[in-house]
Amino acid sequence: MTNSPFHPRTFTVWSDELDGILSPLFFISKPVNKKGFVELKEVALVNPTRKKPVFGNDAIVPYVGLPETNDQQIREIWMRPYKQVRGRNIIRKGDILFARIEPSVFNKKYILVDDLKEYDFAFTSTEFYIVEPKENINPLFLFYMFFVQPVYDQVIGKTTGSTGRRRLDKGAFEKILIPLPTRKVQDQVVSYLQNAYAEKRKKEEEIQKILASIDGYVLGELGIDIAGKHERESK
Repeated sequence: MTNSPFHPRTFTVWSDELDGILSPLFFISKPVNKKGFVELKEVALVNPTRKKPVFGNDAIVPYVGLPETNDQQIREIWMRPYKQVRGRNIIRKGDILFARIEPSVFNKKYILVDDLKEYDFAFTSTEFYIVEPKENINPLFLFYMFFVQPVYDQVIGKTTGSTGRRRLDKGAFEKILIPLPTRKVQDQVVSYLQNAYAEKRKKEEEIQKILASIDGYVLGELGIDIAGKHERESK
């Protein structure tokens, strides 16, 4: 791919670079400098084949779908009859769940499986790709890389289908280019980002406290006593 001298948003793609996709967005979203990048399939397995436990049809088993996740984490484990989920994949701690269908894929619905409550596994929705980092890949590093702009741009560019039903096919997903430094650098990046996220959460908590105090002040100025109202209602 080369930039055109005629217009900054015009570019040339050679026939041997078409790679089965004709969308201009696919080609313009590729990193210009690929040094230090590798395809996702080199650092992780996507939907790995796993031996799944077998239960009776009416047995209740742990399950994680889109509604059971938020804020990059599993919010709860839902229990479902085995007969409803037996054909689906299972997840384990250390996996990454990557939403593959619009709108979740564009909302960065990516989940780090770091807590399955008291369970060793859980069945999961087919709307997720299960990403299992390979040996010597820090799972947290790979998880964070899905959020960086050069990777996210590729996700947008590789989705196919009509508006409202666009999805990211497995073959295209496995070819997404991921930055890959040494394991030492991966660990350093993770440490830095974890500290940044901890600081972000702390500031968000401080903001909520300030907002709560402002709410109390405003209500007081208006002569509204919420506490007193609740006490009267409880009697």
